[in-house]
Amino acid sequence: MISLQFPMRNRAYFDSIIEFAPSAGWFCLMWLPLAFQYTEFHPTGRFIQFASVTVIAIILLLADWLCFIKAKQRTFFDDQRSVRGFLDLVGLLFIFLVALHLYLMPKIPLLALVVDENATQSSLVLLRHNSAKLLDISPFVKYLFNWILVVFAPIYIVIAVFAGHWFRAISGLFVASFYGAATLAKFPLIMLLITCLFALSVMPTRYRRVLSLVLTAAILIGMVLVAVFVSSSSVDFMRVRPGNVEVAAFAQMKPDDPRQALSYGDNLRLQSNDADLQRSTILSAAVYLLYRIWLTPVDVSNRWYQYFTYVKEKPMGFRGLIPLRDTMMVSPSREVGIWAYTARFPDKYSNTVNAYASFDADAFARGGTLGVFIATLLLMGARIGACFLVTSSAIAFAGYGVLLCGLAILPASASLQAIFGAQGLFLILLGLVVIRVLHNDSLKRKFGGN
Repeated sequence: MISLQFPMRNRAYFDSIIEFAPSAGWFCLMWLPLAFQYTEFHPTGRFIQFASVTVIAIILLLADWLCFIKAKQRTFFDDQRSVRGFLDLVGLLFIFLVALHLYLMPKIPLLALVVDENATQSSLVLLRHNSAKLLDISPFVKYLFNWILVVFAPIYIVIAVFAGHWFRAISGLFVASFYGAATLAKFPLIMLLITCLFALSVMPTRYRRVLSLVLTAAILIGMVLVAVFVSSSSVDFMRVRPGNVEVAAFAQMKPDDPRQALSYGDNLRLQSNDADLQRSTILSAAVYLLYRIWLTPVDVSNRWYQYFTYVKEKPMGFRGLIPLRDTMMVSPSREVGIWAYTARFPDKYSNTVNAYASFDADAFARGGTLGVFIATLLLMGARIGACFLVTSSAIAFAGYGVLLCGLAILPASASLQAIFGAQGLFLILLGLVVIRVLHNDSLKRKFGGN
């Protein structure tokens, strides 16, 4: 067994700058787009949302600073034997779950796209839903399948790269990429690559500082590009409703109905496909990314604040908090989605639409401003707790890196129960606790229990 131990106390500040990822992610994905669209949103619930998002940004920054200080004091112990055993265990679980899910799919969407000449866009979308969220299995098994790309695969790939097992790393990336592409879903594959990059920037290697600087530069460049793009004349078409389009549903709405205020995203939804085809390929791609990543999460969350201020007289509490199989209850995300989107754009959204909100919007729907406060404390507790649970183990470093990426991206578009349940971050927290307990027991045995 080859073991290496070295202190990490005196390394450069840039080695730990990745600790600010959660606050940077919240600022870029929630605060900035909310400030940009603030005047376009209806006053109903608008100020409460902005105040909540701002307070959360400040608290996240303080939590990240505390974790940044803690990260500079970590030590690392490289135990190659435990790494090999862990890779064997996670690799078997990873492959088994991938094979099981592919077997249970009624038809693999990727293969249908390749071999079925009669496949259409709508049939592929239906097939993708039938292979994932509509698959007739228990919610827990669906969670297991979801954890493949967000927990098991990135941790396996990152530790394999760190340990120098390149064949395992490449094989794992290939299997994960095929599995992600099998359902024709784009986001899981992108999230997998970003997560691996994040986690590698946490691992104590010679490339750590370079990766941290690359991520920092990418965020700064992205912010500059977005600022230049949204301030240019290239997006003037988003600022006004298309002149020849009317929203029929407005005629049945009350004068104070907040749905009558059209956002930038709404103006894009009202545009015809011909208008999109008239744009250049580069501009169309830029608009799509701006719409999907930057405008939509805040837009959807704003509709939650509106719905649970204007429509509902009291918070919904814990309703729908835990997914149940074979239930006729309409989920809050579908309830808001039908109210905010299907009712106004029936040609673009069906009654099966789900409008998934940011963690603060979901918390507001469940408990008002008090709910937002409690959810923020829980998120901060998980963020700070994970940082202080990290031991000198390579496995702990990898898990923490995956969790850090999740906390940087997911809160802007997912509830707490989705972040820690469907996205599996509670598994990483649990793993960090187990590793910490084993680490403490090892120290006790080493020093005679004192």
